[in-house]
Amino acid sequence: MDVETSEAIHSVRHEITRVEGSLRADVGRVEASLRGEIEKLGHTLRGEMSTLGDGLRAEMASMGDGLRAEMAEMGDGLRAEMAGMGDGLRAEMTAMRDELRRHTDVRIEDVRDDIRILAEGFASLSARIETLSRDR
Repeated sequence: MDVETSEAIHSVRHEITRVEGSLRADVGRVEASLRGEIEKLGHTLRGEMSTLGDGLRAEMASMGDGLRAEMAEMGDGLRAEMAGMGDGLRAEMTAMRDELRRHTDVRIEDVRDDIRILAEGFASLSARIETLSRDR
């Protein structure tokens, strides 16, 4: 190899080494810059997520309060409805009791009449038997 070619190769090697160092430095700066941007973005996103989380917690708490109020209102309505039904059932049961009492009183009176009729029949039979016994 001649001197000129050797110097050209040496010059190209030197230039490649210089470009390589320059590229490494550029890549290092870009990497550091990207890491910084990623870190800033991470902090920003964490802040936004925290704010969203706080908002969602507040919204859920508000919804919970609203649902509790609705459930309490429904409970009060159901209690009132059940109390009304209870009053209605009591009235129906009282009416039934009164009707059954009247019916029972009528049936008892019928049985008394039947007993009286039987007693009169027995008395009449007893009197006839006695009369027949004496006549003999």
